[in-house]
Amino acid sequence: MGAVQQPNIHCHHVRFFTRALVSSLAQGNPQLRQTDTAKTDSVGGRNGLTMHLSNLSDITGQPETITLSTVQLTDGSLLYLIGVVPSTEANAYDATFKKVRQSLSIAGR
Repeated sequence: MGAVQQPNIHCHHVRFFTRALVSSLAQGNPQLRQTDTAKTDSVGGRNGLTMHLSNLSDITGQPETITLSTVQLTDGSLLYLIGVVPSTEANAYDATFKKVRQSLSIAGR
């Protein structure tokens, strides 16, 4: 079994669509901020992106950390995964969110 990395145009599209998704989420969440740059990451065995965002919880008013991962599917659509935890517990959940991203099974490879 082998894998071929998609040309840079693929990465460009994922980055573009990821920025558009973050902008869309920020419209309904004015406190939403990106806290790091999107990094290449394995999402369901495909090349995707993962970044962290911060926000204030509408329910508790406390800071929360959001892990956003995106990957472009073969039909061109964007699959995204969002993990939200209280900021005080973010480090404890990083490894779990990574396992979820990496173990995800995406049909239509």
